[in-house]
Amino acid sequence: MSKKIIYLLSLVVVLSLLFASCKKDNGFSPIKDKNENSEDEIKNNTGGVIDNWEGLEEYAEKPIQDYAVIDVSKSGSDYYRNPVVVALGGSNVLIITEKRIGFKGSENDVGVDGKNRTDIVYLLSSNAGDSFASAQTVGSASTSGSDAVCSPIVYYKKPSSGTTAKIYIIASSGAGLSRTDTAYTDRDIKSKLKYIVGTVSGIDGKATVSWDAGWQDLSWTDSGSAQYGTHSARGVMGDDGSLILPVIFTEANTGGLGTISDPKERLMMNIFKIDNNNFSIVNNNSFGLSSFTPLAADTNFNSYKAASVISYSSTERTIDYLCVPTEEPMKIMKWVHRDDQNSDNYWSITGGYVTLLSSGDGSFGFLKIDNGWYGTNEYDPSVYASNPANAGSSVDSKSLLSHALPMNNGGKGYLIFYYLDIHQAGGGIVQAKTSKSSSIDILPDGTIIMATEKERDPNADGNKFSIFFSRYTQKYISK
Repeated sequence: MSKKIIYLLSLVVVLSLLFASCKKDNGFSPIKDKNENSEDEIKNNTGGVIDNWEGLEEYAEKPIQDYAVIDVSKSGSDYYRNPVVVALGGSNVLIITEKRIGFKGSENDVGVDGKNRTDIVYLLSSNAGDSFASAQTVGSASTSGSDAVCSPIVYYKKPSSGTTAKIYIIASSGAGLSRTDTAYTDRDIKSKLKYIVGTVSGIDGKATVSWDAGWQDLSWTDSGSAQYGTHSARGVMGDDGSLILPVIFTEANTGGLGTISDPKERLMMNIFKIDNNNFSIVNNNSFGLSSFTPLAADTNFNSYKAASVISYSSTERTIDYLCVPTEEPMKIMKWVHRDDQNSDNYWSITGGYVTLLSSGDGSFGFLKIDNGWYGTNEYDPSVYASNPANAGSSVDSKSLLSHALPMNNGGKGYLIFYYLDIHQAGGGIVQAKTSKSSSIDILPDGTIIMATEKERDPNADGNKFSIFFSRYTQKYISK
């Protein structure tokens, strides 16, 4: 596996402007050669969310936090992967991650294969990530490969009032999207999706999370002979609380992802709207099907291998999703409802795409900040919590993207710089010398938090990571 650098990048434009004219000034330095992240841990006692500008200024030139909440040196034979970070409200932070039990993953680095055990665990902080409680299992622990779960999509929306909220996780199970030495059509255990619902209480103080029941099978009509699964991500929710679920499929009757000796990746994506009350497919239909273009040099592989939804508008009737490539640059695609069709469920790809940056493996992190980005400008974090747009005099909208990029010429820890406009990504800062998956969110004081996989040993095998928590001021990212 090639070594990766993970970057935090600003995507200058709000998604609604993706197909408008280019905007050159993204508020980031064109070249950020601050590579003070030498993989040493950074840990500070902030006491939680910061309530004054002077407190934020203390971290204008350095990260607030950057340390292992799960240390690879203490993980024994287990492999922790695919973290997802969630700002629950107040100073409460949740990290959801896989725990592959004595199992590094399938040949194509998926956490389930129908044989080995994998759990999903969570870590909870009540002081904005100064410290985390020890990892606890989400629901019940797996007992075999048939009920293992991986690649969590985590759905959470902080309530506008009250101190209790629901959290939902949908994950791959069974065979998932694994590749083994047996073709999918010949395997006894097939792909499945499972879900679990949790209750978050005490959001305004020290939050707790309880899981309402164990993992349940997501009831739906799958494609029979097609192999399918999820990729870890923060899930997108509709205004009505529905869960927008992207599922990656192989072509039917093709042996799924092939075998170790004869691999295939002819993939496509379907997006479903899930009713969060009974976990059924709304109207028993999907938004649409997207087939990724096969590679010209090898028709067993597609140009894109994964995708996640990054926004959904029921009023504008649009879905934006970001594709992770095999060889080509990442692209934002848009699905728009076709008003010339009778069915409410008829959607099609339209409007072209936006090319972002070359990328490697792993799940990306994405966060859209509407009227809440101050960059290097002063703002009042005590006001930001309730009214981000009025916390300062110079506010903007930004989107943040983190993803693993191929190393440059085999170097270790080199920075690669990008200008950022509608077609390009840029203004990056190195997060880790070797990494794959990551996740982003924002605290009520406007500081950015991340959960990432990090290998601090650049010569490691690419499977065993520490799970890091990081926290940054907007000024540090932008300066």
